[in-house]
Amino acid sequence: MSVDEERRLGGCDSGSPFPLSSSRNSTANGHPRLGDSRTVCFVCKRFYCDPKILPCLHTFCSECIRQLEPFSASAPGGPGSAPRAPSIREPASITVLCPVCDSEVDLPHAGVEGLTTDHLAVSDVLLESLRNDECELLCDLCSEGEAERRCAVCSANLCQFCCQAHRRQKKTSSHSMVCLQDLKTCGRVVKPVLCRLHPSEELRLFCETCDQPVCRECAVTGHRDHLCDYTTNVIHKHGDYIRELAKNVQPHVGKLEAALNNIECAQHTVQARAQAVAEEIQTFMQGYMRAVQTHCHGLCAG
Repeated sequence: MSVDEERRLGGCDSGSPFPLSSSRNSTANGHPRLGDSRTVCFVCKRFYCDPKILPCLHTFCSECIRQLEPFSASAPGGPGSAPRAPSIREPASITVLCPVCDSEVDLPHAGVEGLTTDHLAVSDVLLESLRNDECELLCDLCSEGEAERRCAVCSANLCQFCCQAHRRQKKTSSHSMVCLQDLKTCGRVVKPVLCRLHPSEELRLFCETCDQPVCRECAVTGHRDHLCDYTTNVIHKHGDYIRELAKNVQPHVGKLEAALNNIECAQHTVQARAQAVAEEIQTFMQGYMRAVQTHCHGLCAG
């Protein structure tokens, strides 16, 4: 095996995030037959590829977000902030319009890469790709061969060649492999959530002080004196809080839907009235022009 192949197959050891398998374009017409919003992007109408969550909580492919036209771009700090030295100047904040709710959302200074990855969408796309016979699930390492097995430790989908190489490596020789066909009946296929700052570390801790998940490296460096606990211990507390918020919001959903329906009806009424006024103006203009032409002909004949 060549050095390049060893480096490529060693990507699992380096802890780098696995790309989403390119099953999104493998159907006959390039579009999935599934209309489920959990797996299909609203913009490109294809399976999610590297899905990111906007601040309005709507998910799109990262490339689809990059192609959105900027709504506005403001300098960091606002117009009243003190000027900064060029060496420490932050990039301008970019605002885009959400294609679903039409809300103005600000992208982080890091751009689309700074947005949170929708790991649930990644899992749903992977599971749907396994269940869809027309989708060809490619290997996460070489992106060439068809994936046949999945490493239970690395959560990587591997072709036969990469699977053999995975077993030959010393660090991954003990990893157990699962046939992808056996995962079709699973309710969810989960990939590990890796730290953005330390790609080799999984986000297993939650910093209560900063209210964000962290890895072990983050806990001992930037969050040394913070209150950190395992995610399995804090998930119930935050889950109960979210369920309580949802319970308080539920009684207002009906009123909000009724208000949206009234707004839609009013919009149709205004559009119809505007169309009628435009037609009246057009009719009056044509009549006035005929009258002017008649008067002009009369003057010329006289």
